[in-house]
Amino acid sequence: MTTQSYVAGYPQQTPSKVAAEFCGVSKRYGPVLALNNVSFRIHRGEMVSLLGANGAGKTTAVKLLLGLAALNQGTIRIFGENPRSPGAKMRVGAMLQVAKVPETLRVRGTLSYFPATIPIRCRCPPS
Repeated sequence: MTTQSYVAGYPQQTPSKVAAEFCGVSKRYGPVLALNNVSFRIHRGEMVSLLGANGAGKTTAVKLLLGLAALNQGTIRIFGENPRSPGAKMRVGAMLQVAKVPETLRVRGTLSYFPATIPIRCRCPPS
């Protein structure tokens, strides 16, 4: 089964398997409501852009999708899993707005630091 989507006005066939899903997602930062009851699905093979004004919640949605922030309400699934689960983190990657390694971090430190942030094992030789 496939679903019909459109890119630049042309129909695109995409597999019906859901890669990512937001269901009634809300996120607050103190008194600020960043996302309010957001729901959408992204099917495998689809390309998606998040467009909106500053403060519309685009970065918050991406952070939630990557499991980098906790939601206040609703559910999010990546390939059927909670985005904060080790299985989901192993299957998803992203280049966020700022990609910067601390200038004082050497190669060995980098190889030790980044694997510590995700649930994989890195076999770095001992110092």
